[in-house]
Amino acid sequence: PVLSDSLGLQYNYGAVGRYLELGLYPDAYIEDGDVKPFNVWGASAVYSHRWGGDWNWRSTLAYAYTAADEDMDRFAGNIADTSSSAQINLFWNPAQNTTLGIEYGLYELETADGSEFDVSRVHASAKFDF
Repeated sequence: PVLSDSLGLQYNYGAVGRYLELGLYPDAYIEDGDVKPFNVWGASAVYSHRWGGDWNWRSTLAYAYTAADEDMDRFAGNIADTSSSAQINLFWNPAQNTTLGIEYGLYELETADGSEFDVSRVHASAKFDF
């Protein structure tokens, strides 16, 4: 096809801390001698677009947000409260079995004590399949 788009949406909830954001949240905590699940939720959206023509260009725009669903006053300040990330990229196949790409990402984190951290990155890649 000349143009090709796709959209992916995802939502998660529960004690899934190790699976959201690569282990950013704990799975459980102890309160009054009982082990309790640490509940979090997360949502993401990914949009991919093929630019068509003979150049074989494609792009993806992705956004994800996660948040603890707990009373954060009971946890140490370095426990994650929320996180978000956004990425946009552009890939090109200039020849058969060759892919060149560049991606920009912005990542943000807020902890239980209100501290905020952010970082942005640019990634470049080159791949040859043989």
